[in-house]
Amino acid sequence: MNFDRSRQLPAIVVGLAVACGGCGGYGPVSPAAFKQAKSLYTVSNLKARAALEATAESIDAELASGLLSAQEAAWLLAICDDCRAERWERAQTSARRMMEDQAQR
Repeated sequence: MNFDRSRQLPAIVVGLAVACGGCGGYGPVSPAAFKQAKSLYTVSNLKARAALEATAESIDAELASGLLSAQEAAWLLAICDDCRAERWERAQTSARRMMEDQAQR
């Protein structure tokens, strides 16, 4: 069989990008998003359901006031959803990743 490698490379790159999905992390976030990530890290670590709803309300309020972008709020609310579904470890990992991504910049 004869393969044309010049045609394979773009397909391989696209395939790796799709497979990696969120490998790139969160990227830069605002100070408000960092603060909310810290709160969600604590909430998920302690499995604090009552604090979760207060944090989710705070995220909504900061989105409405412009302190959080729509993308930041979506990321943070996805972490809230993980907490509500009792995926505590996943939520904690996501919150930690958001904070770590800022420290690496």
